[in-house]
Amino acid sequence: MSTKRSFNITNESVTVVLDGKTHSVQKGTPNFAGLRKALVDEDWDSVPGFLTIAKSVTAWAKGKFTLTANNSRFLYNGVELPSSLNSRIFEMVTKNEDPEPLFKFWEKAMLNPSYRSRTQMFDFIQHRGIPLCEDGDFLAYKGVRHDYKDVHSGTFDNSVGQLNSMDRTLVSDDPDVACHEGLHVGALSYASSFAPKDGHIVVCKINPRDVVSVPKDCSCEKMRVCEYVVFAHHGSLLPSTTYKEPVYDDLLDDEDEEDFDGDDGWEAPTPAVRQPKNAPPDAKASAPGFEELDALDYEALMLETTDVLRKYAANHLKIAGACKIPGGKVALVERILEVRK
Repeated sequence: MSTKRSFNITNESVTVVLDGKTHSVQKGTPNFAGLRKALVDEDWDSVPGFLTIAKSVTAWAKGKFTLTANNSRFLYNGVELPSSLNSRIFEMVTKNEDPEPLFKFWEKAMLNPSYRSRTQMFDFIQHRGIPLCEDGDFLAYKGVRHDYKDVHSGTFDNSVGQLNSMDRTLVSDDPDVACHEGLHVGALSYASSFAPKDGHIVVCKINPRDVVSVPKDCSCEKMRVCEYVVFAHHGSLLPSTTYKEPVYDDLLDDEDEEDFDGDDGWEAPTPAVRQPKNAPPDAKASAPGFEELDALDYEALMLETTDVLRKYAANHLKIAGACKIPGGKVALVERILEVRK
């Protein structure tokens, strides 16, 4: 890149002057996040590729997807992608998210033996809170009974970690039939309406090749599959693009803190200091272990920091979206107690 460069970054736009020519990119365009990151990282060689949408998207897709002449639709091997998937890709580009989950999802979707199943699944994943995983699978929700058995037959165990499957040939592939044979998952609104009052909502992980049909009723918010893994307990609505399992080695950033904290009307007292056994008086207090937290009741849990509770909820209890549960610490502790029943 030429040494004749200058730039200005705000929350709403990025302006770059390169060789006397001014380029302005607004927030919300596919190249905004990538350009801002390249400038902050002083990655000057990458900056020119983010000055236009076409160059930015092409670089992001690493040659695996191309754009139509008017930059409005993606192509794979010269064939236009379904509109719902096209929208998902543009949203990922706009956020400058890693495209690898998308590539892996597409490769797995192409392994699905049914053309109709492949096309139907794209209408399902367009719903909010249906993210792609890093390995190309996607997440959806399921309402289950209080004992984690399925609502319809009461025979499938939907505890976290369980794999449920059935012969694909026994799953109904007719989207015009609303209720029929198969394993069902859905968008959050559908799963919430299907779960009994004393039941639970779990998050399921589905390989695109195992999708069989998406019934047309309920605005395509439910899906019949032949296999899924119960991935986690539901905590809050998941992202609508990609999902990465949280790593809580450090405190969450300011943005996460702002999204999580709310005015719940409760002020926590100073947490009790925990000392390791046989530690000298001035030893640094140790964080409680997960097994220790298992024994704490509501009042004791409220004495812990929100960061400790998040780690406990996400890593030990497998509550997906634990850091985004609306309602602050009170809601988080209540969800922890519900899962621990």
